[in-house]
Amino acid sequence: MIRRLIEIKQTVNKVFENMGWDSLLASEWQKLEELVQVLEPFADHANIIQADTLALANILPMLLDLSCHMQDKAGDPNLPFSQEIGQWLLNELNRRFGMSVNAAADDYDPLPAAATLLDPSVAGIMITPDMDGYLSSAKGYIYRQVFQRSKAYVNNHRLQTDIDDFL
Repeated sequence: MIRRLIEIKQTVNKVFENMGWDSLLASEWQKLEELVQVLEPFADHANIIQADTLALANILPMLLDLSCHMQDKAGDPNLPFSQEIGQWLLNELNRRFGMSVNAAADDYDPLPAAATLLDPSVAGIMITPDMDGYLSSAKGYIYRQVFQRSKAYVNNHRLQTDIDDFL
């Protein structure tokens, strides 16, 4: 919606002028343009998330992409408004999704990383050097799940064999 307002900026200014209203200042239009740049990846990912085919495997890549984008915006000294909003959004992203993104956190949940590793459409991101923490946690999670399921299967199978032998 803000993007559309910027696209029709000339028309909006003319209407405001004809009505005798004050229009936005150039600095305010600049802030709106910066805001669109900061929020655009969120809109893109929101549109993707709305698809019925979205899998858990896509969550980690999306969160990492948004985090990287916010770090770029938060670190850009040429755009102070974007810097402020980018830092706030980065803090919120970490607060809300840190358990899925911060592999070093105590409450880290490796399930999204494991899902990413097991999905061939996004698994490629897991084999880059900067993803080692995610890769090892994903492998560990998968090994533990397989071991627990195998152990439960073996125990259940033994129980069934004992019952069959008893009968």
